Amino acid sequence: MDTSEPTPVAGPLADLKRQVSRHPYGTVAAALGIGYALGGGIFTPLTSRLVRRGLRIGIRIALLPVVKAELSELAAAFIGDTNEQGEAT
Repeated sequence: MDTSEPTPVAGPLADLKRQVSRHPYGTVAAALGIGYALGGGIFTPLTSRLVRRGLRIGIRIALLPVVKAELSELAAAFIGDTNEQGEAT
């Protein structure tokens, strides 16, 4: 049996190698996350603080455009009402 030449890699292992070569930092981050979860880190105080802060930031980012649009409509309606009242008097 000749073991001097490596056999070509096929299937899921080839896809994994391609993924690692294209996105090395993302692959390391995924491995760290999987290791953290499998190591029992999900139900720790650190995880609850991280999730809580992440949700706060996410909600602020998601609601900011909605609140901004509503405030601008309210301001436009207020300015329109004062102009109409000022012209009528």
